[in-house]
Amino acid sequence: MSKNWSTFLQDNSRYPETVAEAVDRLMELLNGEEKSAIAVMPAENLFELHFTIRIAIRNAFGLHDDVSKLLDSCNQTLHPGALYCSVHPDDASEVIIGELWRRLQDDD
Repeated sequence: MSKNWSTFLQDNSRYPETVAEAVDRLMELLNGEEKSAIAVMPAENLFELHFTIRIAIRNAFGLHDDVSKLLDSCNQTLHPGALYCSVHPDDASEVIIGELWRRLQDDD
């Protein structure tokens, strides 16, 4: 990625609390080429981002924290209205990438 994650996170020290906020941060972090590469990917190929941006999202946005508001937001995106569902941090980062991809589709 074009920007250094640790520098970016120092400037944005609070974890995002919602999927929309996480996508906003990614839109700021990624350069035009990276956004274009994600935008042209077929939705079924987004899993290919697992060892790059997906792991970075999981680690940088605190998705391993049991009390993560972002993890709760991802849960609600996957299971709207559910009283309790547990989503794995990898699945949560997948939700965020999916929302990023949708926003990039809307931007085109």
